[in-house]
Amino acid sequence: MPAVLVQGVPDTHRLSNKLRSHLSRRDVLAPSLRRFGVPTPPGFQPTKEIYVEWLIGEIEGVGAPVDLVGHDWGSLLVQRVVSLRPDLIRTWACGDGPIDRAASRASRDDVGDVRLLRVPPYRGTRKRG
Repeated sequence: MPAVLVQGVPDTHRLSNKLRSHLSRRDVLAPSLRRFGVPTPPGFQPTKEIYVEWLIGEIEGVGAPVDLVGHDWGSLLVQRVVSLRPDLIRTWACGDGPIDRAASRASRDDVGDVRLLRVPPYRGTRKRG
């Protein structure tokens, strides 16, 4: 079951390259959103729901439930997809983005327990160089 990484805006699939290099699995897809690294068809309207329809199509093309991960604005797309099409999702996670409470409630019954993790801010020093 592949993993699908959905980046934020204005990032492209290249944002996840370093992460992907550290994963032991190789079945990780990271499609770029239209307008960000890929050609945009004439008349394309960049709304959340249009991006959600596109993402659903990408996942349907995989042919099996996926592990879906969203970052930044991609987390909103992931939550919306999970609320609309839980049959396409095996597991899901979001980071560094807002929580769509309606999507979280809707997905709880269909996908399983929703756990919100709160990580305290980093308080150490960072090595620069």
